[in-house]
Amino acid sequence: MAKLRRRRSQALRTKPLVSLFELALFASLQTEEGQPTFATLACIDPDRPDPKPPKRIRPQRWQYSRFGEPFPLTVSNLSKFSKVVGPRASALAVYPDAGDNWTAWGLIDQGFNWSEFVEYESSGGFDPPGEFIVTLEGPGTISVSRGYALIASLRRGTLLSKFFEVFEKGPVFRHLEKCAEELIETIERQYAVKIQDVRKRNGVSADLRSGFRYEMISTLRRILIISQSYRHGAAFVILPSEPTSGLNIKYPLRYDRIPKLLSEHARLGPGLLDAHQKVFDIYEKGQSTLPTQIHREIAIGEAEQRDAEEALAGCVRTVAATSQVDGVVAVNRSLEVIGFGAEITEGQKPRCIFSAEDEEGSKKLLKPLDYEHYGTRHRSMLRLCNSCPGSIGFVISQDGDIRAMCKAGDAVLVWSNIQVRESFT
Repeated sequence: MAKLRRRRSQALRTKPLVSLFELALFASLQTEEGQPTFATLACIDPDRPDPKPPKRIRPQRWQYSRFGEPFPLTVSNLSKFSKVVGPRASALAVYPDAGDNWTAWGLIDQGFNWSEFVEYESSGGFDPPGEFIVTLEGPGTISVSRGYALIASLRRGTLLSKFFEVFEKGPVFRHLEKCAEELIETIERQYAVKIQDVRKRNGVSADLRSGFRYEMISTLRRILIISQSYRHGAAFVILPSEPTSGLNIKYPLRYDRIPKLLSEHARLGPGLLDAHQKVFDIYEKGQSTLPTQIHREIAIGEAEQRDAEEALAGCVRTVAATSQVDGVVAVNRSLEVIGFGAEITEGQKPRCIFSAEDEEGSKKLLKPLDYEHYGTRHRSMLRLCNSCPGSIGFVISQDGDIRAMCKAGDAVLVWSNIQVRESFT
């Protein structure tokens, strides 16, 4: 709560915060017509619901609508409203009254848009509303965020306030960077183009190479986020080579659309950059007209990139759906699926297993883990990572926890509570 109380606000005092979090926890344990309670609450002052609106308010930005009369926020009322303010739909605007009793005073729409941004389904978004947001994610599971930063999450009675950015730094990130670099080199050879970060004159620039790395890693994050939403449990492994002994793939499949679409998107980048440079050169010369050919190059290139992005969204869901079949989804270093429903049949138990307490897996922070503490899915992935150095495993529990693991020396490192959604202050 200290992270929330840094700002002065009636809602951010200890008593109302404790009251709201208790209410949210109890509501998460309820069912409505046999269905669990999923809901989003936005703490918004009804007297100043939008204190810093942008100069230009675009149609897809969130807006608030007031109820005729505010009503008490209770466990029963929240359970009933869960169908209205469920994930990716809308949020219930709540705020404590003078007696520190929480009331619901309105609805906030466009929850879909800010959810899309943090889940890498769109390239831009608007700041979420309110002072903070409480999300009921399942029985006994709630999270608290401010803006796009996840502050804390309560899962099965355990309060989590540290989330590892393994996709942005550390050995997992560096491994994925190498995978992206290998695919970039393939694109450059295949299409005879250079995928580089470019700074040209007149302000024309493009982070083509680093942008591709970001896009490829974001695609993996999207797959994990969607798989997590199924609440089925899942396992993914990025293999350093194929075939891998000890992995019995029940449903072999060569699904290469993701690397092909990433390649297509990257291939178009240099040509679009050159076309935009031509536009700047024309205006620099004082010319007032733009040749039709240049306009056509830009229009066609941007349309083809949008087509690739839309196709990629569908492919991501196809890959995520394969995780609902029991077993491991195996992909190669370019994110091409080589099969799913895989059973890990061999592999020795790791000699040492450590919990990494920072993104780098620093030795001085490592904590030993008990192999027998984990269930079948986790133990199988630990054995695979141990017997196949260079592989990266991701295991998603039915309750939504996502762990990353890889071999480092003679040990296997495990990162719990990894941050898969976009998060920044």
